[in-house]
Amino acid sequence: MKNVPLSIRLEFKKSTLFEATSREIAENITIGRAKDCTWQIPIEDAIASGHHAVITLKKSRLFICDTGSRNGIFIKGHRITEKALQPGDSIAIGDCLLIVEKVVVKKSGGVNRVQILSGPDSGKVIELVEQNYVIGSAPGSDILLMNQLVSRKHAEIAVRPDGCWLTDAGGKNGTLVNGSRLKAGTERLLKDSDIISIAQFDLKYLDAAVAHTQSRLWYSLLIMSVTALVVLAGYYVYIRANPSAFDKLKDARSAAAVGDFDRAETLLVESRNCRGADDCRLRGDELKRDIENWRSTAVQWAVIRGHLNGGRWTDAAYGLGMVDPVQLHLWSWNNSDAAESRKQAMVAKRLLDAFLSARNSAQSDDTPLEMLRNRGAVLGKALAESKKHKLDFMTQLNTQADKLFGELNAEISDHDRVDQIVARLSENDVPYDSIIADLEEMRKKSHGALRLKIEKLLLPIRTLKKSYGELLTAVKNITDMRFGENISKELTLPPLEQCLVNPNIANLRRRQNEIFLSLRDAATRLNLLCQALDRYGINDSRKTPPHIGCFFDDKIMAELYRCDVLDKPMPSRMRTAPAGQYDRLLGMEAFYTYLYSLPAEFDPSAYDELGFKPQIILARESFQKMEELHSFLARDRNILFCRGNLAVFKSFTDSLLQRRSELVKKLSAAPLNTREGMIANGIALFLAGSGDVPADAPERYMKALKAYRTPLMLLNNEFSTASPERALQIRDEIMKMGLPGDPIVRKMWSKR
Repeated sequence: MKNVPLSIRLEFKKSTLFEATSREIAENITIGRAKDCTWQIPIEDAIASGHHAVITLKKSRLFICDTGSRNGIFIKGHRITEKALQPGDSIAIGDCLLIVEKVVVKKSGGVNRVQILSGPDSGKVIELVEQNYVIGSAPGSDILLMNQLVSRKHAEIAVRPDGCWLTDAGGKNGTLVNGSRLKAGTERLLKDSDIISIAQFDLKYLDAAVAHTQSRLWYSLLIMSVTALVVLAGYYVYIRANPSAFDKLKDARSAAAVGDFDRAETLLVESRNCRGADDCRLRGDELKRDIENWRSTAVQWAVIRGHLNGGRWTDAAYGLGMVDPVQLHLWSWNNSDAAESRKQAMVAKRLLDAFLSARNSAQSDDTPLEMLRNRGAVLGKALAESKKHKLDFMTQLNTQADKLFGELNAEISDHDRVDQIVARLSENDVPYDSIIADLEEMRKKSHGALRLKIEKLLLPIRTLKKSYGELLTAVKNITDMRFGENISKELTLPPLEQCLVNPNIANLRRRQNEIFLSLRDAATRLNLLCQALDRYGINDSRKTPPHIGCFFDDKIMAELYRCDVLDKPMPSRMRTAPAGQYDRLLGMEAFYTYLYSLPAEFDPSAYDELGFKPQIILARESFQKMEELHSFLARDRNILFCRGNLAVFKSFTDSLLQRRSELVKKLSAAPLNTREGMIANGIALFLAGSGDVPADAPERYMKALKAYRTPLMLLNNEFSTASPERALQIRDEIMKMGLPGDPIVRKMWSKR
């Protein structure tokens, strides 16, 4: 069924609302009572939802889908959520039916036609052999319908291989097919015997694929013509002697055209007793209704002008509603006076409607500014049009509207001034005092809706000023290193519902809250960092802790380079106290493990086996915490904290980091072919910060350590076969050259 062309139409009470073929559907068709639906269901259908269903195109197939409607869609009594459309489907959508049929492509050979059923050309048949046929009142139209209610280009018929398609070209009084109004710009595939109604004209569509009696039209006309010629002479004298009802109606229409409605009604009554009265009865009834409407319009328009001239706006508005100038048929008794009166009535109605709407909006304290602005714009446009026509009976309304227009502009200008003042809340450095003072000044001069608006604005702005002061205090707490006060406090912000009166206020409240949360996070982070540094002895006393100072003490470093621990008995691996300065500062086994693992990253687990914490570990951890503090305060949003006590404390930690860099540089300068140089470079690598040593320094140290151990390994290999005297010599030589913690050194240490 994928390639079968489908005809899809939506019916309500057996009347077609919309119709389309599958070839025309290129995007979704939404169905429901809402105005934004593609196919809008009449409001009388109480079962249908606002957005009830949608026709979608998926892989060249059409599907009907329920879009979450209240009462669902049904086929053969079963509720469905989605179904591929196919010929024969009849789907209930509220009280409407979606009917799917196969498009029958007509065979060539015949000619589609349109027959005019009413009007001067009644009985005329137009063959549709060209591609397009324009229906309208403009000279040159393919199907000419001369009437004021017919637009110049009213509708259009497009002839295609699959049939004839009718489109409303924007006709001012619409186009009906079988009594259903055709939506402007929407095409409808015509079917045999469809009745097209435009104003007072009816046209019948004759499909080429269906045999019609009209196909013998010319033959019938010929017979009728001959018969007419025969009887014409017999009736000529009778016709001349007895005026027809048609002539009376024609005279009545002429009388109405000059505003003589009394004579027109008299002629209408006389037509009831004239020849051909029965044939003209419907036309007479229609003319009678028109004359009644025209008389009522003419009388009412005179009354309305009196109301406008006397300033009775409500009475004038009611009258204009009764004789709506938009409805052309109420003002169509002629094309001169009536047409001019209609133009004047339209000008009056537009200005009066705009004036009353604007006045009601201006008197209400709840009118939104945008609505006030729109009403003022509409009033200004209508007022300019009215002044252009210079109508005497509009003088008083023009004056009142002009005054109201000025008042509206002044009030809108004041509203804009208030909005401009409040917009300064979006500045980086918000001038709270200036904003509050300007609003207070505006409040004193204003009244009504504007005064109420300013009072609603001032309430949250004053609170935001107070909360801004709390933010400044929070910043000072951080710079004074009173972090706990920020962590425990909450910011005093105005309630969110108060701030919704203006987006600038709502945004400022959000910004202040974000700043406060950021300050609280910063205080929490700085508090943790400073507490950690305090545990390492780095605090506002600004004294260098012993575990850092020892690496700057030449006497202690001399003991370390001498490897004083080797002068003592070999300590146990399970010791809980250091065996000497070397062990106290470095932790000999763990330090050697670190050196031997280079260029790999430092593994702190090597120090977990020690029963004490060497000074180098404490120093490394201290420097890392100081680096974290330095990095945190170097961020753009945290630079403002570098003041007061915190700036002094940061300067102290920066000086320690600078001393560390100088120490690393000094230690890295020691040669790598001596035991002291190997120890010094190892300490430098252990304590170095980012950028203190070259990137390839760990790799170079690893190669130097292997080269330094090579002679020790050779001596160790010789030790097992050496004489007692040589073995003692080898032992002392390894102990003199090797690094504490080296397995070779420990082996010789155990034999001493």
